[in-house]
Amino acid sequence: MKNQIKGCIKFSVRGRNLYRFINTLRSERINCSNQYCKNDTYYGEVSVHDFETVRELAGNYRMELDFYEYETARKKLLRHRRRYGIYAGIILTLISVIYFSNTVMTIEIIGNQRVSDTTVIAMLENAGIKKGTFIGGINFSSCERKLRMGNTNISWVGIRHTGNRLVVEMTETVPVPEMENTKTPCNIIASHTAQITAMSIYNGQIMRGVGDYVRKGDVIVSGVVSDGRGHINLRHSYGKVTAIYEDSITIHQDFRENIKKKTGKSFNQKFLNLFNFKIPLFIGKNSFSEYDKDTVSSPFFLFGKELPISLRKDRIYEIKNSEKIYTPEEAKAVIEKKVFIYEKNFLSDVNIMNCSLEYSQSDTGIDCIVRYTLEGEIGMKKDIWAK
Repeated sequence: MKNQIKGCIKFSVRGRNLYRFINTLRSERINCSNQYCKNDTYYGEVSVHDFETVRELAGNYRMELDFYEYETARKKLLRHRRRYGIYAGIILTLISVIYFSNTVMTIEIIGNQRVSDTTVIAMLENAGIKKGTFIGGINFSSCERKLRMGNTNISWVGIRHTGNRLVVEMTETVPVPEMENTKTPCNIIASHTAQITAMSIYNGQIMRGVGDYVRKGDVIVSGVVSDGRGHINLRHSYGKVTAIYEDSITIHQDFRENIKKKTGKSFNQKFLNLFNFKIPLFIGKNSFSEYDKDTVSSPFFLFGKELPISLRKDRIYEIKNSEKIYTPEEAKAVIEKKVFIYEKNFLSDVNIMNCSLEYSQSDTGIDCIVRYTLEGEIGMKKDIWAK
């Protein structure tokens, strides 16, 4: 190991003046190790610095000299001394290790349920913390205070770091459960003209029963209750009223419609996202006046952990306005799709007992009246305002 570091040369000399050479070598106070004589040959090891003296003495005494230099770190450095790329790579690696170990590379959020990760990250950016921020310059106490004050759903925040990973621990406020105000007197009235099929009343005086027909706005359950002694009490009516009622909507579809359509032309863009810096890796620019874009981001990983470095690929499609012409049959098919979407969004909580479509055609398009027979909740609360 010593030879690998300091640099030693193993040598051997032979000749008629062997012992005069050895005596002179000792008188010069040359540090020679592993020395021995065998078959009129002297063997030894000296440092690279002292080897020039050994070479000079061997020449003076006309000795035959053989030598071998050990492979050392010094020799390797001298052999690669003009390869500047190696030194630049070593320096760049050291700088990268120091930089990445002292900057925020990942942000982990713990304890949030109602407050989304996106909201917390945006609040951290407003407080001066984001990927690439120097950890030594972060005022953790100030950032914790800003997070608590910036969102009423956060009751406690603690920010710490382990290496280049920033951990945000938080506790959210407990939401107050929604409680029905039972002190406000109210009636239950009909939201549609319908026939009652079922009732589940827990409070209030029932004015209509199962099988009765009611008009929109009629009182089904009254909050004005008499106790039989002439005393009138105001109560908060509470219950569920199910009934069969009719409803309708009108949908229009033009025969001519302007739509945006892809022309088939596209343009690709690549970006290297380094922390918050976006470095373009393409030549040219997007010349489309109107376009749509698909984006795919591929992050880089190191030892299973995601780095704040990613490759983003954008595929940009040219879009132009074009006119779509529908036949009457195609227009009806579009209307049927709109009816399906309407039922999925607005009638999912009721029972559709019957549905009929009535079409009427004009020069510009088709109108459709959709008539429904529905069964669902019609009870609607209405406060009683008493002086």
